[in-house]
Order: sequence, then C-alpha cells, then structure tokens
Amino acid sequence: CRGVPLRISLSTPQIIPPRINSVRFGNSAASPQGDGSFSVSASLREDIHRAYENEYGEKNDVPLCSCPALFRMLGLKEAPIVTRQHTVRKLRFIHKLTEEQIVEAVRRFDDPLGVIVENADSVIILPGLLGENARGEAGDLMAAIHLQRARDGAHFMASLYPLDNLQKIEMQLQQGNLRYCKYNAKALANVSSNASGGTVTPALVRLLIH
Repeated sequence: CRGVPLRISLSTPQIIPPRINSVRFGNSAASPQGDGSFSVSASLREDIHRAYENEYGEKNDVPLCSCPALFRMLGLKEAPIVTRQHTVRKLRFIHKLTEEQIVEAVRRFDDPLGVIVENADSVIILPGLLGENARGEAGDLMAAIHLQRARDGAHFMASLYPLDNLQKIEMQLQQGNLRYCKYNAKALANVSSNASGGTVTPALVRLLIH
C-alpha cells in the first residue's frame, strides 16, 4: 500500500501499533477480521426499505450496525453506526444504489477492503463492492462515516457512493491515512489478476499495491 513499508509476512495477519503512516493488514485468505461482536441491525433490511420509500420518518435515526471491531482495533470510539432517511434517499436518487447494495455494504463494514482515517472526525470505509458511477461505469463504493456525529454519540453514515475516479483515495494514501488493508501486497496482486470477479476495480487494487 502506498507510503508504507511492505516488509511483512505474505500469509498472516499483521498487528502493528496504531500510529501515523502505519497500516494494519488482514488475512490474505480474506477471512473475516471481526471478533464476533459485530452485528447488523435486526431490522436493517426493513428499515432501509422504509427509508428508501420515504416511510421511515426524517427525525429518526436509521440503525445500521454495531461498532465494527476494526474501529476498536484502530483506537476509534466504540459506538454504533446509524444514518437518516434523507441520506438513504440520496443514495437512491443521486447515487443510484439499490436497497440490496446498501444492506450488503453495511454487512461488510466489519470486514472491508480498507479503512482510511481522514481525521479525528471522519473515516472512509471501502467495503469492496461496486456500483454504477455518474459516468455509467463500475466504481468502487466508498462509505463516509462521521464519528460521533449522531444522537447519543453514535457514528453517522453521511454517504455511500460509487467513485467516479480515485483521486480522493490517492490523496488520502499519499497523506498516510490508510490504516487498514484487508490484503497484503502479494494477495492484492492476486486480487488484481482476478478483479473481473466484480467486487473491486483493477485501478483501486493497483493504487493500493503501489
């Protein structure tokens, strides 16, 4: 991954003390990184459907999931993740996401492709899914999480959308903000060679490798 040394084992998870410009690597076999404590809301699919159809109510938080284990591993505040109906409607009408894409992205928050800590208030999750971007092309999904910005200190999913290009991600990598990558360098190369499977663009894989 850009900006960090890759002198690591090619087959085992790496636990690196969290610090600026440090990256933790998951298991190259793509096994879940969670500790078993993560769960999506029991009514996630129903709640997303209601918000999607403008039936949830704008003043109510839409519960998504408990705190991902990765957040705790990276030293982030433990809190559930929620969103609001207007955000779900934005995902539907502006970003053209289906209900199933939203639900599946939330399910992957505990085992994503990557996590970028932009600053003390904002995290980017790369769930490892594709959507159709504004140019009508396959784009990697990116979830923007605002830390402790919702009611009772919950984390808030402000957006989820397919990237038109990778400039934002490249800038974050250059600044050393990538804090977790599911695959190490060798495994990423294998992902790149099999990227036609449809969960990540080859361009993003190349960016993470370099």
